[in-house]
Amino acid sequence: MKTTTKLLSTFIWVLFFQIQVFSQGGVIEGIIVDAQTRETMVGATILIEGTSTGTTANLNGEFRLTNIPAGTVNLRASFISYEPVVIENIRIERGQTITLSIELEQVSQTLEGVTVTARRTTYTETSLIQSIRNSQVVTSGISAQQITRSQDSDAAQVVRRIPGITIVEDRFIIVRGLSERYNVTMLHNTLAPSMEADVRSFSFDMIPASQIDHLLVFKSPSPDLPGDFAGGVVKVITKSIPDRSGFEVSYTSQYDDGTSFKPFFRTERDALAWTGFGSGKFGLPDDFPDDLRTITNNEAALQEAGRSMNNNWIPKETNAYLNHSGSLSGNLLFNLRNVKIGTITTLTYNNSSSINTISRADFNAYNMAENVSLPLYNFDDSRYQNSIKLGVLNNWGVEVGRNHSFEIINLYNNISSYNYVNRLGDHIDFGYNMNNHAFQQVFRGLYSGQVSGKHKFFNENTTIDWTGGYTYSFRDLPDYRQYRTERGINFIEGLDDFQIYVPTGGAQPYFMGRFFSHMEESGNSVSADITQKLNLGAFVPGFEPVIKAGVLYNTMERDFRARNIGYTQSPEFDQGLRGVRIDSLFLPENINSRGGIKIDEQSNPNDSYDASNKLLAYYGMINLPLGDRFSIVGGVRIENNHRILNSAISSGPVNVDNDETHVLPSVNFTWNLTEKFLVRGGYGKTLNRPELREQAPFGFFDFDNNWVVSGNQFLKTSEIDNFDLRLEYYPSMSEVFSISGFYKKMDNAIERIVLIGAGSGGSKTFSFGNADNAYIWGSEAEIKKSLSGLTSSGFVNDLSVFFNGTFLYSEVEIGSGSRSEGRDTDPRPLQGQSPYIVNAGLFYNNIDANLEVNVLYNIIGKRLFTGGFTELNRPEVLSYPDVYEMPRNYIDVTVSKRLTQKLNLRLKVEDILNQYVVYLQDANQDGVYDRENDQLLRKYKPGVSVKVSLGYKF
Repeated sequence: MKTTTKLLSTFIWVLFFQIQVFSQGGVIEGIIVDAQTRETMVGATILIEGTSTGTTANLNGEFRLTNIPAGTVNLRASFISYEPVVIENIRIERGQTITLSIELEQVSQTLEGVTVTARRTTYTETSLIQSIRNSQVVTSGISAQQITRSQDSDAAQVVRRIPGITIVEDRFIIVRGLSERYNVTMLHNTLAPSMEADVRSFSFDMIPASQIDHLLVFKSPSPDLPGDFAGGVVKVITKSIPDRSGFEVSYTSQYDDGTSFKPFFRTERDALAWTGFGSGKFGLPDDFPDDLRTITNNEAALQEAGRSMNNNWIPKETNAYLNHSGSLSGNLLFNLRNVKIGTITTLTYNNSSSINTISRADFNAYNMAENVSLPLYNFDDSRYQNSIKLGVLNNWGVEVGRNHSFEIINLYNNISSYNYVNRLGDHIDFGYNMNNHAFQQVFRGLYSGQVSGKHKFFNENTTIDWTGGYTYSFRDLPDYRQYRTERGINFIEGLDDFQIYVPTGGAQPYFMGRFFSHMEESGNSVSADITQKLNLGAFVPGFEPVIKAGVLYNTMERDFRARNIGYTQSPEFDQGLRGVRIDSLFLPENINSRGGIKIDEQSNPNDSYDASNKLLAYYGMINLPLGDRFSIVGGVRIENNHRILNSAISSGPVNVDNDETHVLPSVNFTWNLTEKFLVRGGYGKTLNRPELREQAPFGFFDFDNNWVVSGNQFLKTSEIDNFDLRLEYYPSMSEVFSISGFYKKMDNAIERIVLIGAGSGGSKTFSFGNADNAYIWGSEAEIKKSLSGLTSSGFVNDLSVFFNGTFLYSEVEIGSGSRSEGRDTDPRPLQGQSPYIVNAGLFYNNIDANLEVNVLYNIIGKRLFTGGFTELNRPEVLSYPDVYEMPRNYIDVTVSKRLTQKLNLRLKVEDILNQYVVYLQDANQDGVYDRENDQLLRKYKPGVSVKVSLGYKF
């Protein structure tokens, strides 16, 4: 708590230090647009001639110059590749505001021999397109300008707008049909830590959208990119040196049709839970035994331990009001002679609740003879979830002249999630009607700190980049409580009451118990790169190759601890206690050594592990220009990775010690057919290492999915051959048409597999295995186009469109080397792969009316949620079909209206269609996935939300 108070106090001091008080001079404000496309010119430079007074246009193309002395001035507006405009003889009077609308014309010329001394703007759509155009590899991305149009709240919502990208569980990324484990995430130039105990992935919901400057996805290999990926390398760049000093505040209120103003149930929690810090209430008591089995023979001590815990098992009923969020942002920019210093500090907060009614079912093998499903259970879940997000960003940038720059990045984000599930329905396999309850609270945190520098020497022919970084993350799951009540499946309402299930003998924490886990992960990294231009024009005219080399050293340590604690019947148990309310059962007098319930520990050696990873990577590459229009970039990356994991199972210790070196060559080419049309392609070798969790023997029960996931210490590293080809056409600096194709061949692909015979009552146990082989191929298309000039209609001229679509096909043969013994459905698509992905948008921007309206559309094809399996001794007989998540159409509408120069109003209606989320199986194997007749495993509606936001700039 003291650390949090200090952090927030420091933030408030820095934030308000950045609020500038301007004296009363004259003001020039306005907007700058592209004369042809009518797109706002984000990042355009505005300068009063003959002075150093200037600024750049913001995300809306707006600019504002204050404190201008009275008199007559000339104003110059400029942007790279546009004809500058000078407005002469502007008369300035004290206290007067002059408003201008400026149009810039694009010029058709190369920039050869031109020295650009201004710092490049990175957050605009134009700058993003130019970065992608100049990239040496196949790249996609999204800018802060595009994010403001979508009004997405976090990085998970943002990335699904990018070609070939989908999101699962609202936070994990799938790139080109390859599941979250095949992708790597970087925060600036540092590898991001894992946030999950059971998934090899970064949680993108941790990053508020307002902190993002731009986001890039590198889809083909290069020696200067990490080698551990198959889908893509996702680089998240947060905001850095601001364009101007200032202060902004925004507030958002959200109405959800299925949640707002409805009864809401949640666990009791700390008074400070609203801050996002509230895990203390759910921890074990300070003097709680390290292992209850050490005091089994001490009845008094065991009784005291049982009574000392937080034994509140009844949810608290409240009301769900409007969701709300807000942000404060302060920018400071100043010069000290030839040194430019800028800082940005942002505080974001989000408190949201949701209520969902989810239909769940599972089935035995389909009766093909009678064409009948054989259900295991049919449940209706009422799920209540409250999520609190707190984020702080404090970044500094220093530019010393034109050749030296430094950045300091500080990012901290914290998420608290409180979940309560009430599950009702028939468990046919057990023969009971169930009324089950689960209370889960998860606390996650992420800190990333970096210091980096960029230095140019010898007439800018030599460039040195370096980065030092530290990351820390935690995931705390304290006191995950579950209990089960039951009655006969043929019950008579009003006569047959629910009875609490209290195990006999040893505890069964999945049915009555509590689970505690805590994971911490920290990492350090240092990297350095040197780029050298070779001026060989004297020997071969125009021949100026570039060589680049670099090194990366990254260390990571993880510590994971878990405990399974449950309750069992004491000797001479009073069966009448099964009929009381759960809070009465847990009264202190009923927790005893005779006649009541007693606490019991079922923790296993494999419930904890510690691990470390050391990565040393170095590379060399060369860029060879072959004439004016063709270049080829090739090189090799060498990665040595040493992983150590220590755990245990009942039969003894489990030790993983993998020390591997991989050589990863790659080559890419770019052929500029014209100034606006180019072709790029390449080949590269990458790898995909097992994640620590995938090798740890720990088994975790997932209440939502009714399955257990455990690791496999014998997993091998997968190797991938990647082939890419893309055609790109750029009608203007802010427009693009592209189409691409790719193919990936994977050896020892790592997939989640089912362990036959493990689990009961419909519960299944999954692990991880190496497939014999796998491949995926596909095509991507993207269009970003303004409709300005197509007609004489002013309305049409204010429109622009974007579209991206992806077609995918994959196949994996699990084989016998994966622990599945050939019993997975074989072959099948890669897990998480959709046959198609479509994103589209229609943007209307009326500059004169200060009005912007956007319609956004998204759909993904049915994607494999989890693979099925065949019968043990008859692999030709399908016992459990593959489970697919079915397509749903997703439409958002956003409206933005600038009420005054400083005040902006935004409206977003999200998921207007509110179609069902559906998971089902083609049980009758007719090849048709029928929502009415096939086996439906999960079904619910997320709900429609309406957000209203107000933003004010000081």
